[in-house]
Amino acid sequence: MKKVLIMAAAIVLASSCRKTSEIENFSDTMDVQEKNMSLITKFTGTGCAPCGSSGYTKFEAFKDQYKGKATFLAFRSGVSMPNYYQAKKALSDEFGLRTSTPSFSYNYIQDDSKQIMTHVNSEVIANSNYDLSVSGDVLNLETTTKFFKTVNGEYMVLPYVVVNGIVGYQKNHPDSPSTKLDKNVAGVANPTTFSSKEYLGYTVGKGKIAKGYTVNLDFEYQINPSWDKDKIEVVMVILKKENGKYSFVNSFTK
Repeated sequence: MKKVLIMAAAIVLASSCRKTSEIENFSDTMDVQEKNMSLITKFTGTGCAPCGSSGYTKFEAFKDQYKGKATFLAFRSGVSMPNYYQAKKALSDEFGLRTSTPSFSYNYIQDDSKQIMTHVNSEVIANSNYDLSVSGDVLNLETTTKFFKTVNGEYMVLPYVVVNGIVGYQKNHPDSPSTKLDKNVAGVANPTTFSSKEYLGYTVGKGKIAKGYTVNLDFEYQINPSWDKDKIEVVMVILKKENGKYSFVNSFTK
């Protein structure tokens, strides 16, 4: 009984200032790991010679070195995906990221790779989990976000759709023109219950949010029929919005 009362109090605290009609749904609540994962972001271009040599090698090395400790997003010029450019512009504009290629950021901080392990070893504020399925050309995404610390503010969930194994040209790479390009950002999935598309996340809690609070939110995304459905993944990013500015909180992928 005590556990039920604690959860009820958490829900009251977290939902007092948010649009509950938009985020409530009937998804099953999933287990969420109390774990931090950093986010490594690469801006790259198919016609950029260093992107296909030093930039490519660096990104691949990061994927090996930080497997299970970081998630990865590659924003690659020369792609044609549903809302890729909106997702890229929103991210680069908000965090002032350099989009000249190749360039790297860590938890949305330019060129400071020390941020990776600093975040991994820090206290966990919140994390997400997800389950994805594909029906026809629609990716269906069920998510659960859980808070592991009592906090104040507005917290957003941002689900990036990532496509692996696309074969494309990469200048100056030894495997060109048949290079397999991984971690390509296709765009941002949109919630089934929100009326507008956002590219910096969707609110999952606002005001005082109690430790233990969880919220479910369902998303969908129109995929390209040519993509290998087994090579589509999702990178969940949690952001905090304060005084009109966003900051990185956590990320997760399976």
